[in-house]
Amino acid sequence: MPTFSTILLAATATTTALMAGLFYAYSCSVVPGLGRLPDTGYIAAMQSINRCIQNPVFFMGFMGALLLLPLSTYLQYGSGRFYFLLAATIVYAVGVFGVTAAGNVPLNNALDAFNVHTASTEEIARQRAGFENAWNPLNTVRTLASVLTVILVITACLVPPKTLAVKTPVAIKTALLAGFLFFTSTHLTTARPPAHRQPPAVTVSMKGMRFYPKTIEIPAGTTVEWVNESDGWHNVVLEDGSFSSSLVKKGEIIRYTFSKSGTYRYYCQPHRIMGMKGVVVVK
Repeated sequence: MPTFSTILLAATATTTALMAGLFYAYSCSVVPGLGRLPDTGYIAAMQSINRCIQNPVFFMGFMGALLLLPLSTYLQYGSGRFYFLLAATIVYAVGVFGVTAAGNVPLNNALDAFNVHTASTEEIARQRAGFENAWNPLNTVRTLASVLTVILVITACLVPPKTLAVKTPVAIKTALLAGFLFFTSTHLTTARPPAHRQPPAVTVSMKGMRFYPKTIEIPAGTTVEWVNESDGWHNVVLEDGSFSSSLVKKGEIIRYTFSKSGTYRYYCQPHRIMGMKGVVVVK
């Protein structure tokens, strides 16, 4: 008859296998599939996935493995299974849970706060590049770590329970491997070249039938934010035809990044005849 420790070990193997399957599926299907989407579609899809995955079924496996691994390790102390389970615990805690909590989750939160509907094309492309270039390598790290965790747990299951514990050097090698995974995940998030710092955004208010201030001077690469502070609907149209926004209501924002020097004249389409015009001088 199965003992409590044996049942617990089976549950541990199940949860770790579920997590490895999830991250493996992400790496070989979801990530490549999302990569083929245009920038707006990619961000919208990723935001939806990141929100939907926060459900009890996912957390049961993700957190369940984190709790069951050390408990199984403790119950198998003194047997040949102990060090394999200890290694699996370290690899999962650092390479899967640690990488997810310290790397993927902050990136997901930042992406979730991004409003794709009010951002310019340049902002959307920049947001996608910053997210995708950091998130994908981290997902690869946790995929490899979760697969290694399953291999170690399966190996532990195959070891007869009353076999003498394996020698300490196995644990030392495992610790070195876990350290390597941790270093790799940290390096991927911190050793990338620093992103080009953008000048702070400049705000123009839309009040009544006027832009305030009417004329602004900015350096190239600056994003201008037009904030609708009136009860009417407004938009922004550049006279050279390079940009035309949709209409926005009170409290909404229109954004556009001016990347080239020059003088840009613009107007509000519904109120152009009433003199709602402005000028942006880019140096």
